[in-house]
Amino acid sequence: MASSRLPRLALSAVLLLTALACWAFYPKPAADAGYMTVALYVSGTGRGELVVTAPDGTTAPQDLGRSKSVTHMRAQLLVKVNELHRQGWQVVQMTPNRIIGTFATGTDVFYEDVYLLEKR
Repeated sequence: MASSRLPRLALSAVLLLTALACWAFYPKPAADAGYMTVALYVSGTGRGELVVTAPDGTTAPQDLGRSKSVTHMRAQLLVKVNELHRQGWQVVQMTPNRIIGTFATGTDVFYEDVYLLEKR
């Protein structure tokens, strides 16, 4: 009679281990995905501003001043994008804009580079 319990006990143990192993590999829920933008705004006077908009809508503007070239400001933008990439953000879209407008002060040119990032 003891020998007939052994196969049942072994089968029960195998089934239990199989169930636990399957549960261990059960897919975990995905982390909340979100989007973030990093934008560079350069006015016609040469004044630059780097603005990071977080998924919750908060913004963190950084004044880049007037003394730097647009190329230098774009380099600072890429440094910020790369910093966020190391934190798990991926670039989904990049939109460069050059806006030429006539305003009360005359014709002016504005630059706007916007990166859309997604948390993955």
